[in-house]
Amino acid sequence: MRIGASAVEVCNADSTESTRAGPTIRESLLAAACGRWLRATLSSSMHSSPVSYSHLLQRSMLLRRSVGVRRVLKDWRVIIDGREIRTPSSNVLALPTEEMAWGIAAEWEEQSARVQPHTMPLMTLASTAIDQLPQIRPKMVNSMVRCLDADAACFRSQQPQLAAAEQRMFAPLIRWCACELRLPLATTSSLTLQHPAGAVDRAQQLLGEVGDWELAALDWLTSWSKSFVLALALARGRIEAADATIAVRLAEQHQIDEWGEVEAGHDLDAAHVALSLSAGAGFFRLLRGPR
Repeated sequence: MRIGASAVEVCNADSTESTRAGPTIRESLLAAACGRWLRATLSSSMHSSPVSYSHLLQRSMLLRRSVGVRRVLKDWRVIIDGREIRTPSSNVLALPTEEMAWGIAAEWEEQSARVQPHTMPLMTLASTAIDQLPQIRPKMVNSMVRCLDADAACFRSQQPQLAAAEQRMFAPLIRWCACELRLPLATTSSLTLQHPAGAVDRAQQLLGEVGDWELAALDWLTSWSKSFVLALALARGRIEAADATIAVRLAEQHQIDEWGEVEAGHDLDAAHVALSLSAGAGFFRLLRGPR
């Protein structure tokens, strides 16, 4: 079935009808230049043989694509021109929920003639969970636990105005970690941070309780927010991505308020952080499915 399909079309999971309009003159010229490869691709679109991620990147002159999803046993697959796509390591992109499949299908649907992997965070996270987590899970857990020693939520500026803003933003999350997650954490205004005994063991326990899909998203959020606390809060719905973006950029925004914004610098960074945190939080929602 394809994006934007009617109720009747949704029942036809094998449909390969394109969701885009007919080719323009420019597309026709590009199609002629593609030659045998394009003809081979179109002639095979009625078959269910998988198409690899690397193949799509190498042959990224995709002029017309029919993008949809299909259920296979208990999993969901993304279908492009009638074929299942695969991960960068050529593993089956078997997705746990229909919502996740539609999210990734939408990312592929929005690709232009040249595929841009950096504009597909959901595809990136799913591929990480499938291709890498089985091998690097212990390393990823240790990396996130080490982040506690430099967690942005635990540090306070020595500048009173900024320190007050940090306290308002992060103190409720620190209390939430202690009360609801049983993860006691310390704060400091110096360069050293010493958490209470048992904090590291509890953090490892929390990470051990989640599956590979959730762990991939937690690592993504921890990296972008520079905070294990913010990552946990986003994953569990304690805060929204918009609030997390404000929290991540508190110090930078303080500098902007004082000295001004650098055009095409601060604004692009803010947009990038907002997009990345929203993608990570959205990934968790798509994993949970409808409530």
